[in-house]
Amino acid sequence: MSNYFDIIIIGGGPAGISAMLQLDRYDYSKIMIRDSFLGGLLRAARKIENYPGIGKSLSGIELSQSLKEDFKDRDIFSEVDRITSVEQIEGRFVSHSKSGKEYYSDAVIIATGTKPKDIDGDFSKEVNVDLFKRSIVDLPKNLESHKIIIIGSGEAACDSALSILEKGGKPVILCRGEVLKINRKLEAELKEKEIEIHFSSTLKIMKEQFSGKIFIELENRKNYTSDFVMACIGRTKNHFSIPELSEGLYFAGDLLRENDRYMGLAVGDGIKAAMDCIRFLSEKRDRT
Repeated sequence: MSNYFDIIIIGGGPAGISAMLQLDRYDYSKIMIRDSFLGGLLRAARKIENYPGIGKSLSGIELSQSLKEDFKDRDIFSEVDRITSVEQIEGRFVSHSKSGKEYYSDAVIIATGTKPKDIDGDFSKEVNVDLFKRSIVDLPKNLESHKIIIIGSGEAACDSALSILEKGGKPVILCRGEVLKINRKLEAELKEKEIEIHFSSTLKIMKEQFSGKIFIELENRKNYTSDFVMACIGRTKNHFSIPELSEGLYFAGDLLRENDRYMGLAVGDGIKAAMDCIRFLSEKRDRT
């Protein structure tokens, strides 16, 4: 397979998927490079209720599977790899990957989304990587009788707590502040399910015990033991080295904004980036 394409899409979340589906309507060679499962952060959603046409609710995993089948039906190709940098050489883009491959294209859509923020301090280094998680999708499917400490106060932390409960686990939310930063409907669900929540909870110690469990001590001297710890303390843009902004280079999805990370916005971004690509390549063909 040639490593030259008209368009390369970097990222397999809602923005990248929407861009690829839009581009599939046109006669341009294209490839999606994604570093994880198709759907990206969408897979962490317990249920999606604010997107038209999907019924009362659908889980992120279910929607991701549907998108995967859509790709298969349309014979759309995507490759699992991690792009580490993009450079422009003599008017063409070269995308360098972790595997050592180089992908050449006339246009690039970057839709790499966000990555989890790190906890202040070196707490995570004291714990086996298999016990310290960044997302609900990283936890085992069966959580029966498992206790999971969730650090955070936003929608991701609270939604993950409800998902853990549905999988048979016992979630405990530790919030550094005094209030939850969530909508009223989600807050009502937490109250109905009697999710354990502790406020003013600042980490002092987190370490792995000989038993394989995790010990946590807070600044207020309270302590907890759990099977897993999951940090949901916000996200930051997932950057890598790119050339200066120029024609043929486009961005889409959560990479464009610090907040308001919603699927509908990412879908619109992806379609817009795809159409900008089409206009750019069409004008380039006309010039030649």
